[in-house]
Amino acid sequence: MKALALQLLLAATCSAASIALYDRLVLRPATAIAVIDAALVYQDMQARLLDRTSAGGGVREVLERNRQFQARFRQELARLADDCHCLLLDKAAIVGLRPQVADLTPQLRQRMQ
Repeated sequence: MKALALQLLLAATCSAASIALYDRLVLRPATAIAVIDAALVYQDMQARLLDRTSAGGGVREVLERNRQFQARFRQELARLADDCHCLLLDKAAIVGLRPQVADLTPQLRQRMQ
């Protein structure tokens, strides 16, 4: 009877340890989510392009800067996702934000300056 109780205790301990390890090493890293406000970053870019156009910049120059911004935006998004080891979502796509979800818009805006 003691041997059976010991085996059950050992099995329960191993199961609990396995579940805890799975939660820490597999489940939580896979569900890390952060949001960015892409519209805000694009509005910043549009304001800068409008200022440049008003200051006498040509249309071709503005279009080239827009192309450069788009390429850099994609690169910075990829780098930001790699740095935070998380899934990045647009803030507009989220209906209800939880307090645990990080907003990485300030970091993205700083990188795009």
